[in-house]
Amino acid sequence: MSKVIQKFSSAEKGWMLYDWANSGFSLIVVTAVLPLWLESVGHNVNLSTAQTTSWWSYANSFSTLIVAICSPILGALADFKGWKKPSWFIATMLGVVTTLTCDGP
Repeated sequence: MSKVIQKFSSAEKGWMLYDWANSGFSLIVVTAVLPLWLESVGHNVNLSTAQTTSWWSYANSFSTLIVAICSPILGALADFKGWKKPSWFIATMLGVVTTLTCDGP
């Protein structure tokens, strides 16, 4: 029995490092930065930490429900020939516009 050793190309190594760094960044933001920010925002509007956490949980649940309902429909629409790029563009522009219209601190 021979052992096959596969070497990764430089592009594959680059993607592995990118994924590793992106995962670490997401983990730090969600576990260290976001809770502190949410607590600060909650205190600014006279909410306790428990109330702030519960509102955050409600928002997550609601957004997950919206994604669960919309994903099959939007996925089927994107699978039509010629719809991939327009649907990607629309989703990107929707994200850009909603980000730009949010009030800052």
